[in-house]
Amino acid sequence: MDGIATRCWLEGTEGRRWEVGPRGVLIGRSAGADVQLTDLSASRRSALVYTDPAGVQLIRIGRSAVEVNGEALEEQRTLQQGDRLTLPGLEIHVRLEHKEPSSTTGWALRHRSMADPTGRATSFTQLPLGSFRVGGDDGDDLTIPSWPPGALRLEPALPGGWRATLAAELTLNGKVPPKDLALLLQSGDELGMRDTTLRLVDMASAHQTTMGDDAPDLPWQVEIQPVPPAGGQLTIKLGHRTRTIWLPGLRFDLLQVLLVPLGSGPAGEPVTDAVVLTRVWGRLPPRDPKAVNTLVKRLRKDLEAGGLDSRTLVERTHGRTRFVLAEGAAVSMADPR
Repeated sequence: MDGIATRCWLEGTEGRRWEVGPRGVLIGRSAGADVQLTDLSASRRSALVYTDPAGVQLIRIGRSAVEVNGEALEEQRTLQQGDRLTLPGLEIHVRLEHKEPSSTTGWALRHRSMADPTGRATSFTQLPLGSFRVGGDDGDDLTIPSWPPGALRLEPALPGGWRATLAAELTLNGKVPPKDLALLLQSGDELGMRDTTLRLVDMASAHQTTMGDDAPDLPWQVEIQPVPPAGGQLTIKLGHRTRTIWLPGLRFDLLQVLLVPLGSGPAGEPVTDAVVLTRVWGRLPPRDPKAVNTLVKRLRKDLEAGGLDSRTLVERTHGRTRFVLAEGAAVSMADPR
Protein backbone atom coordinates (compact mmCIF):
# COMPACT_ATOMS: atom_id res chain seq x y z
CA MET A 1 0.00 0.00 0.00
CA ASP A 2 2.88 2.36 -0.70
CA GLY A 3 1.88 5.33 -2.84
CA ILE A 4 -1.93 5.52 -2.89
CA ALA A 5 -3.20 4.09 0.38
CA THR A 6 -6.45 2.32 1.20
CA ARG A 7 -8.93 3.36 3.87
CA CYS A 8 -11.22 0.69 5.18
CA TRP A 9 -14.37 0.68 7.28
CA LEU A 10 -16.49 -2.11 8.66
CA GLU A 11 -20.20 -1.25 8.47
CA GLY A 12 -22.70 -2.90 10.75
CA THR A 13 -26.40 -2.57 11.30
CA GLU A 14 -27.94 0.75 12.34
CA GLY A 15 -25.17 2.63 10.54
CA ARG A 16 -22.37 1.70 12.95
CA ARG A 17 -18.87 1.98 11.43
CA TRP A 18 -15.40 1.02 12.57
CA GLU A 19 -12.35 2.38 10.73
CA VAL A 20 -9.60 -0.18 10.14
CA GLY A 21 -5.92 0.73 10.33
CA PRO A 22 -2.60 -1.06 10.84
CA ARG A 23 -3.40 -1.66 14.51
CA GLY A 24 -6.54 -3.46 13.42
CA VAL A 25 -10.10 -3.96 14.63
CA LEU A 26 -10.57 -6.85 17.04
CA ILE A 27 -13.94 -8.64 16.88
CA GLY A 28 -15.09 -10.90 19.70
CA ARG A 29 -16.97 -11.39 22.93
CA SER A 30 -14.14 -9.93 25.06
CA ALA A 31 -14.79 -6.65 26.85
CA GLY A 32 -11.62 -5.34 25.21
CA ALA A 33 -12.78 -6.08 21.66
CA ASP A 34 -13.38 -3.13 19.32
CA VAL A 35 -16.50 -4.83 17.93
CA GLN A 36 -18.20 -6.71 20.74
CA LEU A 37 -20.24 -9.83 20.07
CA THR A 38 -23.03 -10.82 22.45
CA ASP A 39 -23.71 -14.30 21.09
CA LEU A 40 -22.48 -16.81 23.68
CA SER A 41 -21.18 -19.11 20.94
CA ALA A 42 -18.67 -16.45 19.82
CA SER A 43 -15.04 -16.65 20.89
CA ARG A 44 -13.70 -13.98 23.20
CA ARG A 45 -11.36 -13.00 20.36
CA SER A 46 -12.91 -14.21 17.13
CA ALA A 47 -11.19 -12.30 14.33
CA LEU A 48 -8.87 -9.42 13.55
CA VAL A 49 -9.16 -7.07 10.56
CA TYR A 50 -6.13 -4.89 9.81
CA THR A 51 -4.30 -3.17 6.95
CA ASP A 52 -0.85 -4.07 5.66
CA PRO A 53 1.14 -3.44 2.43
CA ALA A 54 -0.88 -6.11 0.60
CA GLY A 55 -4.31 -4.67 1.45
CA VAL A 56 -6.91 -5.34 4.14
CA GLN A 57 -6.47 -8.63 5.96
CA LEU A 58 -8.95 -10.75 7.93
CA ILE A 59 -7.54 -13.36 10.33
CA ARG A 60 -9.58 -15.87 12.26
CA ILE A 61 -8.01 -16.13 15.71
CA GLY A 62 -10.78 -17.86 17.67
CA ARG A 63 -12.67 -21.14 17.37
CA SER A 64 -16.08 -19.71 16.49
CA ALA A 65 -17.21 -19.56 12.87
CA VAL A 66 -16.20 -16.70 10.58
CA GLU A 67 -17.62 -16.47 7.04
CA VAL A 68 -16.77 -14.22 4.10
CA ASN A 69 -19.56 -13.96 1.54
CA GLY A 70 -21.05 -17.20 2.89
CA GLU A 71 -17.77 -19.15 2.72
CA ALA A 72 -16.13 -20.42 5.91
CA LEU A 73 -12.79 -18.80 6.71
CA GLU A 74 -10.12 -21.24 7.81
CA GLU A 75 -7.27 -18.86 8.66
CA GLN A 76 -6.62 -15.67 6.66
CA ARG A 77 -7.97 -13.78 3.66
CA THR A 78 -7.44 -10.45 1.88
CA LEU A 79 -10.70 -8.49 1.86
CA GLN A 80 -12.28 -6.64 -1.06
CA GLN A 81 -14.82 -3.85 -1.40
CA GLY A 82 -18.32 -5.07 -0.48
CA ASP A 83 -17.26 -8.32 1.21
CA ARG A 84 -19.79 -9.55 3.76
CA LEU A 85 -18.42 -10.86 7.06
CA THR A 86 -20.62 -13.09 9.19
CA LEU A 87 -19.82 -13.97 12.80
CA PRO A 88 -22.08 -15.28 15.58
CA GLY A 89 -24.81 -12.67 16.00
CA LEU A 90 -23.21 -10.16 13.63
CA GLU A 91 -23.10 -9.31 9.93
CA ILE A 92 -20.84 -6.49 8.69
CA HIS A 93 -19.73 -5.23 5.28
CA VAL A 94 -16.34 -4.02 4.07
CA ARG A 95 -16.08 -0.54 2.57
CA LEU A 96 -12.85 0.58 0.86
CA GLU A 97 -11.70 3.87 -0.61
CA HIS A 98 -8.37 5.25 -1.76
CA LYS A 99 -6.68 8.20 -0.11
CA GLU A 100 -3.53 10.19 -0.70
CA PRO A 101 -0.48 9.16 1.31
CA SER A 102 0.14 10.62 4.75
CA SER A 103 1.63 14.11 4.77
CA THR A 104 4.51 13.10 7.04
CA THR A 105 8.11 13.47 5.92
CA GLY A 106 11.03 11.07 6.08
CA TRP A 107 12.35 13.03 9.07
CA ALA A 108 11.92 12.30 12.76
CA LEU A 109 12.90 13.59 16.19
CA ARG A 110 14.56 11.04 18.44
CA HIS A 111 13.47 11.85 21.99
CA ARG A 112 15.64 10.56 24.82
CA SER A 113 15.52 11.20 28.56
CA MET A 114 18.94 11.49 30.18
CA ALA A 115 17.36 10.23 33.40
CA ASP A 116 17.22 6.78 31.80
CA PRO A 117 20.79 5.62 31.04
CA THR A 118 19.54 2.35 29.52
CA GLY A 119 18.02 4.23 26.58
CA ARG A 120 14.74 2.32 26.89
CA ALA A 121 12.85 5.59 27.23
CA THR A 122 13.85 6.50 23.66
CA SER A 123 10.98 7.32 21.31
CA PHE A 124 10.60 8.77 17.82
CA THR A 125 8.16 11.33 16.43
CA GLN A 126 7.79 11.72 12.67
CA LEU A 127 7.72 15.29 11.41
CA PRO A 128 4.93 16.63 9.16
CA LEU A 129 5.33 18.67 6.01
CA GLY A 130 4.41 21.85 7.87
CA SER A 131 5.61 23.55 11.04
CA PHE A 132 6.14 21.60 14.26
CA ARG A 133 6.37 22.88 17.85
CA VAL A 134 7.97 21.25 20.89
CA GLY A 135 7.45 22.41 24.45
CA GLY A 136 5.71 21.94 27.75
CA ASP A 137 2.26 23.15 26.70
CA ASP A 138 -0.62 20.84 25.81
CA GLY A 139 -0.97 22.79 22.57
CA ASP A 140 2.55 21.90 21.42
CA ASP A 141 2.80 19.14 18.81
CA LEU A 142 5.30 17.25 21.00
CA THR A 143 4.91 17.80 24.74
CA ILE A 144 7.96 17.67 27.02
CA PRO A 145 6.74 18.71 30.49
CA SER A 146 10.12 20.02 31.68
CA TRP A 147 10.42 22.44 28.72
CA PRO A 148 8.77 25.87 28.47
CA PRO A 149 5.85 26.25 26.03
CA GLY A 150 6.93 26.56 22.41
CA ALA A 151 10.61 26.02 23.26
CA LEU A 152 11.37 24.76 19.75
CA ARG A 153 9.72 25.56 16.43
CA LEU A 154 10.70 23.73 13.25
CA GLU A 155 9.87 24.61 9.64
CA PRO A 156 10.90 22.48 6.63
CA ALA A 157 13.61 24.11 4.50
CA LEU A 158 14.37 23.46 0.84
CA PRO A 159 16.24 21.61 -0.52
CA GLY A 160 16.73 19.84 2.81
CA GLY A 161 16.93 20.33 6.55
CA TRP A 162 14.80 22.33 8.99
CA ARG A 163 14.79 25.98 10.06
CA ALA A 164 14.66 26.25 13.83
CA THR A 165 13.63 28.86 16.37
CA LEU A 166 14.99 28.02 19.83
CA ALA A 167 14.16 29.17 23.35
CA ALA A 168 17.02 30.77 25.29
CA GLU A 169 17.73 27.64 27.37
CA LEU A 170 18.07 25.21 24.47
CA THR A 171 21.51 24.02 23.43
CA LEU A 172 22.50 22.92 19.93
CA ASN A 173 25.06 20.11 19.81
CA GLY A 174 26.05 20.88 23.39
CA LYS A 175 26.52 24.63 22.93
CA VAL A 176 24.29 27.68 23.36
CA PRO A 177 23.75 29.14 19.85
CA PRO A 178 24.00 32.90 19.22
CA LYS A 179 20.77 34.81 19.77
CA ASP A 180 18.65 35.96 16.83
CA LEU A 181 20.53 33.66 14.43
CA ALA A 182 18.49 31.83 11.79
CA LEU A 183 19.41 28.19 12.37
CA LEU A 184 19.34 25.54 9.66
CA LEU A 185 19.40 22.08 11.21
CA GLN A 186 20.57 18.94 9.45
CA SER A 187 20.33 15.25 10.21
CA GLY A 188 22.30 14.45 13.36
CA ASP A 189 21.93 17.84 15.04
CA GLU A 190 21.02 17.47 18.70
CA LEU A 191 18.98 19.85 20.84
CA GLY A 192 18.97 19.68 24.62
CA MET A 193 17.41 21.21 27.68
CA ARG A 194 17.52 19.98 31.26
CA ASP A 195 17.13 16.18 31.23
CA THR A 196 15.94 15.71 27.64
CA THR A 197 17.62 15.63 24.25
CA LEU A 198 16.13 15.61 20.76
CA ARG A 199 18.10 14.47 17.73
CA LEU A 200 16.97 15.33 14.20
CA VAL A 201 17.11 12.23 12.00
CA ASP A 202 16.64 11.92 8.24
CA MET A 203 15.17 8.40 8.22
CA ALA A 204 14.83 8.26 4.43
CA SER A 205 18.43 9.25 3.73
CA ALA A 206 20.55 6.89 1.67
CA HIS A 207 23.48 7.87 3.90
CA GLN A 208 24.20 7.29 7.56
CA THR A 209 21.05 7.57 9.66
CA THR A 210 22.89 9.42 12.46
CA MET A 211 21.91 6.68 14.85
CA GLY A 212 25.07 4.76 14.06
CA ASP A 213 26.49 3.02 11.03
CA ASP A 214 23.33 0.98 10.46
CA ALA A 215 21.78 0.94 7.02
CA PRO A 216 18.64 3.09 6.76
CA ASP A 217 16.42 0.05 6.29
CA LEU A 218 16.98 -1.14 9.85
CA PRO A 219 14.05 -0.57 12.23
CA TRP A 220 14.16 2.63 14.27
CA GLN A 221 10.87 2.07 16.08
CA VAL A 222 9.16 -1.21 16.94
CA GLU A 223 5.96 -2.00 18.83
CA ILE A 224 4.67 -5.45 19.65
CA GLN A 225 1.16 -6.10 20.91
CA PRO A 226 -0.05 -9.49 22.18
CA VAL A 227 -3.50 -10.70 21.15
CA PRO A 228 -3.87 -13.74 23.41
CA PRO A 229 -4.19 -16.59 22.98
CA ALA A 230 -3.58 -16.55 19.22
CA GLY A 231 -0.42 -14.46 18.73
CA GLY A 232 0.06 -10.75 18.20
CA GLN A 233 1.03 -7.85 15.98
CA LEU A 234 4.38 -6.36 15.05
CA THR A 235 4.44 -2.69 13.97
CA ILE A 236 7.80 -1.65 12.62
CA LYS A 237 9.14 1.62 11.19
CA LEU A 238 12.02 1.62 8.70
CA GLY A 239 13.00 4.88 7.04
CA HIS A 240 9.69 6.62 6.34
CA ARG A 241 7.79 3.34 5.96
CA THR A 242 5.57 1.60 8.50
CA ARG A 243 4.73 -2.09 8.36
CA THR A 244 2.23 -4.00 10.51
CA ILE A 245 2.36 -7.79 10.50
CA TRP A 246 0.26 -10.41 12.24
CA LEU A 247 2.28 -13.24 13.79
CA PRO A 248 0.51 -16.35 15.06
CA GLY A 249 1.29 -18.38 18.16
CA LEU A 250 4.87 -19.48 18.65
CA ARG A 251 6.22 -17.07 16.03
CA PHE A 252 4.97 -14.13 18.07
CA ASP A 253 6.39 -15.75 21.22
CA LEU A 254 9.79 -15.97 19.50
CA LEU A 255 9.56 -12.30 18.52
CA GLN A 256 8.92 -11.34 22.15
CA VAL A 257 11.97 -13.31 23.25
CA LEU A 258 14.13 -11.48 20.70
CA LEU A 259 12.78 -7.98 21.41
CA VAL A 260 11.90 -8.06 25.12
CA PRO A 261 15.00 -9.30 26.96
CA LEU A 262 14.96 -10.45 30.55
CA GLY A 263 16.80 -8.23 33.03
CA SER A 264 18.48 -5.02 31.93
CA GLY A 265 19.91 -6.21 28.62
CA PRO A 266 19.14 -4.19 25.47
CA ALA A 267 16.73 -5.37 22.79
CA GLY A 268 18.33 -6.79 19.68
CA GLU A 269 21.09 -8.77 21.40
CA PRO A 270 21.70 -12.40 20.26
CA VAL A 271 19.58 -14.93 22.16
CA THR A 272 20.74 -18.52 22.63
CA ASP A 273 18.63 -21.52 21.63
CA ALA A 274 18.50 -22.56 25.30
CA VAL A 275 16.79 -19.28 26.21
CA VAL A 276 14.38 -19.57 23.25
CA LEU A 277 13.44 -23.13 24.22
CA THR A 278 12.79 -22.11 27.83
CA ARG A 279 10.83 -18.92 27.12
CA VAL A 280 8.81 -20.15 24.11
CA TRP A 281 8.04 -23.76 25.09
CA GLY A 282 8.48 -23.62 28.87
CA ARG A 283 8.50 -26.96 30.64
CA LEU A 284 7.46 -28.88 27.54
CA PRO A 285 10.38 -28.45 25.11
CA PRO A 286 9.90 -29.96 21.63
CA ARG A 287 11.52 -33.26 20.83
CA ASP A 288 12.67 -32.06 17.44
CA PRO A 289 16.27 -30.77 17.81
CA LYS A 290 15.66 -28.44 14.85
CA ALA A 291 12.57 -26.84 16.38
CA VAL A 292 14.19 -23.42 16.86
CA ASN A 293 15.53 -23.47 13.29
CA THR A 294 12.07 -24.28 11.98
CA LEU A 295 10.45 -21.53 14.06
CA VAL A 296 12.99 -18.95 12.85
CA LYS A 297 12.29 -19.96 9.22
CA ARG A 298 8.55 -19.49 9.76
CA LEU A 299 9.08 -16.09 11.38
CA ARG A 300 11.23 -15.02 8.43
CA LYS A 301 8.52 -16.18 6.03
CA ASP A 302 5.92 -14.02 7.81
CA LEU A 303 8.24 -11.00 7.71
CA GLU A 304 8.87 -11.52 3.98
CA ALA A 305 5.12 -11.69 3.36
CA GLY A 306 4.85 -8.31 5.11
CA GLY A 307 7.33 -6.71 2.72
CA LEU A 308 10.40 -6.90 4.98
CA ASP A 309 13.92 -8.18 4.33
CA SER A 310 13.79 -11.07 6.79
CA ARG A 311 17.39 -12.22 6.24
CA THR A 312 18.65 -8.82 7.28
CA LEU A 313 16.27 -8.46 10.22
CA VAL A 314 16.62 -11.94 11.70
CA GLU A 315 20.19 -13.17 11.99
CA ARG A 316 20.91 -16.73 13.02
CA THR A 317 24.34 -18.23 13.57
CA HIS A 318 25.92 -20.86 15.85
CA GLY A 319 22.78 -21.48 17.91
CA ARG A 320 22.00 -17.80 18.48
CA THR A 321 19.21 -15.66 16.99
CA ARG A 322 19.09 -11.89 16.80
CA PHE A 323 16.50 -9.35 15.64
CA VAL A 324 18.62 -6.55 14.15
CA LEU A 325 17.71 -2.97 15.06
CA ALA A 326 19.17 0.43 14.24
CA GLU A 327 21.32 1.82 17.03
CA GLY A 328 19.14 3.66 19.54
CA ALA A 329 15.93 2.10 18.21
CA ALA A 330 12.85 2.38 20.41
CA VAL A 331 11.13 -0.91 21.29
CA SER A 332 7.83 -0.96 23.18
CA MET A 333 5.29 -3.53 24.29
CA ALA A 334 1.64 -2.46 24.01
CA ASP A 335 -0.97 -3.79 26.42
CA PRO A 336 -2.60 -7.06 25.31
CA ARG A 337 -5.85 -6.73 23.42
